[in-house]
Amino acid sequence: MRTPLLTGLVALSVCPALAGGLNANYLVPAFVACPGPQTCGSPRRESRFTFDVAILRSPRAKYTSPSKPSVVVELRGVKDASGAPVTSNDFTVRLAVGQVTLPTLGITVPPGHPLLQVPPVSIPLKNGNGHVSYRPFAQAPPGTVAEGGNVTVFDSDGKRLATVGAQFK
Repeated sequence: MRTPLLTGLVALSVCPALAGGLNANYLVPAFVACPGPQTCGSPRRESRFTFDVAILRSPRAKYTSPSKPSVVVELRGVKDASGAPVTSNDFTVRLAVGQVTLPTLGITVPPGHPLLQVPPVSIPLKNGNGHVSYRPFAQAPPGTVAEGGNVTVFDSDGKRLATVGAQFK
């Protein structure tokens, strides 16, 4: 009971809450990590693929509903290194969550706990475009709080293509 419930909660944590409908947040290109502590030169994207637009859509409602998607990811204009539109079933979306507290059960699950792991969700691409809609498969107990969260899109090579962040013009 707890495993499906907690796995379903991962998607709930990445959903900002305001009113009805869906929020749209633009994902940013993922760059190769800088190991630090000093700065790194020659920034380069982690993926050999590029994209025009990557959008994370999430409910605006204050409380989530198991009958509605908790996350929708849209990709447009995905191209390979030669500039050709990509058709592939091997791109995935990975959902991560921070701490989850279930007051009615009297437990708190720490970030990174195995119960909070969600398998990658496939995002099929045709001619460079695709989308995936994710619904948790379990109803969370009343009062459950899922903190933080992240959404990352991975390419067919297992490299990060896009992630939550901010990009400046």
